[in-house]
Order: sequence, then structure tokens, then C-alpha cells
Amino acid sequence: MRFAELVETSGRVRETRSRLDKVALLSATLARMSISEIATGISCLAGDLPGGRVGIGYATLRAIEAPAAAGATPSSVNEGQRGLGLELADVERALAGLALETGPGSAGRRSALLGDLLGRASAAERNFLVRLFAG
Repeated sequence: MRFAELVETSGRVRETRSRLDKVALLSATLARMSISEIATGISCLAGDLPGGRVGIGYATLRAIEAPAAAGATPSSVNEGQRGLGLELADVERALAGLALETGPGSAGRRSALLGDLLGRASAAERNFLVRLFAG
């Protein structure tokens, strides 16, 4: 599933007052996910980081978000994927990679991984990810 679809659903749920409409929006989105995406999708829609904390603090987020937001298009690293957007699986892999980074120099490696993820994200996806990391 494209991550943008999940972000759009989250926004629509936030703007919807009717509980039944919220359930319908969430159900429709979950129905479009593959079995392997459901746990990550539910966590993200609930506002939780899949797998828990990944060692990214608010100061790191602010430092990374500003440069990523300045380049509103995906990074040149993913030139071939330009316009395709992030997949939910891309976000899941990035989060797993962040959680695995430990030891000396891990803060820098986590910052680089997060910067790459935010650099590939659209503005709406980036905003959602920053809010997800910030809690």
C-alpha cells in the first residue's frame, strides 16, 4: 500500500465527526492492506511507532525535518522512484533499521536513515512521520 493512502485516511478520520464514518474509512484502508502491512498500518493509524521507540528525539527531528522540508521532491538517491511515493513497507523497513542502530555513532546513523526517509516523503507524508516520531 502506498504510504500516502494511509496518511490521507488519517487526515480524513481526523476531520470526520461521525464514529461510523471513521470506522468505515479505517476499515476500507485496512482492507486494501496486505496481511504483512496490517500491523504497521494499524500502529501508524493509532499514532504509535511500529515496534516502539527508535531513539529519535525531538531535537533530532527538528534538525532533520528542516532540510528535508526544503527539498520538496524526493532525494536524487531515488531518482528512479520519483513520483512513485513511499510504500508502507518502505516506512516499516526504515523504522526497523532505526531500531537496530545501537552503539557508538548510532545517533548519526539514525539521523542519516531518518533524513533519507523524510527526503523521499511528500510534504504530507513527512508531516505525518514527524508527528508520529514526536508522539
